Amino acid sequence: MGAERRQHTRVAKHVLIRMRCVGGPVPKEADDRVATIANISKGGLGIASRKFYPPGTVLRLAFPESSMGPARTLYASVVRSGPSPTGSGYELALQFVRAPDAAPTEPPAPRPKVAAQDPGTGRERRRHLRWDQHILLKYRCVSEGILFDVEPRVGALENVSDGGLVLSVKREYPDGTLLEVRLPDTPVGFARTATIRTLWTRPHDKPAKWLVGGEFA
Repeated sequence: MGAERRQHTRVAKHVLIRMRCVGGPVPKEADDRVATIANISKGGLGIASRKFYPPGTVLRLAFPESSMGPARTLYASVVRSGPSPTGSGYELALQFVRAPDAAPTEPPAPRPKVAAQDPGTGRERRRHLRWDQHILLKYRCVSEGILFDVEPRVGALENVSDGGLVLSVKREYPDGTLLEVRLPDTPVGFARTATIRTLWTRPHDKPAKWLVGGEFA
């Protein structure tokens, strides 16, 4: 008791993933839940979950594309579980297992899609599921011309997907403008700098603000 049993060094991460119970001592789940990775290693990971899962539960984990690799689905078994010290939800220690051992007959889950219309044309353009964020970030215009920014500006990330994002900003940008955005940890990747090409701009419901939609360039 009390001996160190972890074989792999764990790296602290705080990013959202989607998970679903597919086996073990509790009923299987039909829908995904959202959890937060607390740390991860080659052998397993720790997550913060709003739902309690007893040891032996097998979870299917949907990882977004990130600096750790492309989007992928892995399986893990709950080794330890208990209440969070903060009193909000539970902390789970998971060990990666093989997919055939976890769910030998279950087909891969289809990638969800959300239809949306371009505010300017009404055409359906969204091909990827988007996650609402509403967090501050820094960005700057890198297109040549009068809009070029030497220093970053502050905007708000409204939502993000595998294909693009929507920003809340204090100036209007014409279609095709390139913006360099410093992204925080999101459901589709860890903190990084990305470039987007604006597709549309429309007035925000708040005065002197704009919503800008763009695709990753």
